[in-house]
Amino acid sequence: MRRFAANYVCPVSAPPVRNGIVLTDDEGRIMGIIDPGNHLREMAGLVFYNGVLIPSFFIQSTPEEMKGSGKDMSAWLTELFTPEDPGKNPRDTFNEQLKKITLEAAVKTGMQDIMGSLETGKKPGVLLISPFDFERWMPTPRSTVTQIV
Repeated sequence: MRRFAANYVCPVSAPPVRNGIVLTDDEGRIMGIIDPGNHLREMAGLVFYNGVLIPSFFIQSTPEEMKGSGKDMSAWLTELFTPEDPGKNPRDTFNEQLKKITLEAAVKTGMQDIMGSLETGKKPGVLLISPFDFERWMPTPRSTVTQIV
C-alpha cells in the first residue's frame, strides 16, 4: 500500500482536502482518502508533496497526438485553468474546470466507475500540480504536472 499527501487533495467528487492523504494499493487503485483536519502527522511510508493532487486528466487524445501537437500534460494547464472570474470563489472555479477534464469527461465515455475522480475503488491515476498558487487557487506559470500513480 502507498500513502502520499499534499497541501491539498482534490477528489473532484468532493471538496478539496487540506493536507489530505491518498491511500492506493500496489496497482494504483484508490483505497481511501484521509482528511487529517489540521493535524497532519507523520506516518510510516507517507510521502508529502508540495502542491495539489488530482485525478489524471481524461483527455481524448493519444500520446502520439499530444506529442505531435507539442503538448505535454503541463501545457494543458494554461489552456484549461484560466484566471478566475473575480466574482467567483477561485477554489470553486478551479474545481469546476478540473471536473470538466476528469469526471465529466469520464462520464461521457462511460468510464466514471473506473476513472475521473479520487474515490475508493477507482483507478484514475494521480497527478501532482506544483507549484500552485493557493491564494488565487490556480497553477502558476511555472507549474508542471507530474504523474504520481
